[in-house]
Amino acid sequence: RLERALRRGSYLYLELMFHPKYGNHHVLCYGARPTKDGWLLRIADGWMSKPVELTLEQLKRTYAIEVIHA
Repeated sequence: RLERALRRGSYLYLELMFHPKYGNHHVLCYGARPTKDGWLLRIADGWMSKPVELTLEQLKRTYAIEVIHA
């Protein structure tokens, strides 16, 4: 489901749960690119002033809401 949203170019509002770096935290995925190992997501986490990249594999316990923009 996440991959379909990424292919459409949608933003993803992600609620991370039990993440090793973030614990329970909300982030916004505003870009992604496929790699040979899967998807690499560009996120705004509210902690860093520059983009952070996460893989789909790092999002094991995550609730996602697709945000469709015009």
